[in-house]
Amino acid sequence: MREIKFRGKRIDNGKWVYGHYKQEYNEEYISEPFWNDANETILNDYEVIPETIGQYTGLKDKNGVEVFEGDIVKMTTKDFDYPDVINGGEVVFERGQWSVINNEEDYYLYGQDEIEIIGTIHENPELLK
Repeated sequence: MREIKFRGKRIDNGKWVYGHYKQEYNEEYISEPFWNDANETILNDYEVIPETIGQYTGLKDKNGVEVFEGDIVKMTTKDFDYPDVINGGEVVFERGQWSVINNEEDYYLYGQDEIEIIGTIHENPELLK
């Protein structure tokens, strides 16, 4: 089963938090789990900047880093017999699947593709080419 989690940048300090997404009234939160000394799971709710919320794709890049919606990646596709190299594509969810968009072209994101995260659209928009 695919792990479902989200990330977002905290409103109070701009740091990334990872966990469950929830919305209350007009505010959006990521509930980040941690374990106390009694090995009980406790959730800390952090209000996040709505534009920075992204879902985990279920994939990791070649360095073992989890790939989220809004990441900017360098990718070598393994489609067909002619691989494409994408430098600076944004990870998005469209038409029911994860894709990487670069220069208005889109490529489906597969587990066998070689992916490397090089930034995020929120911190490094200049990397989109």
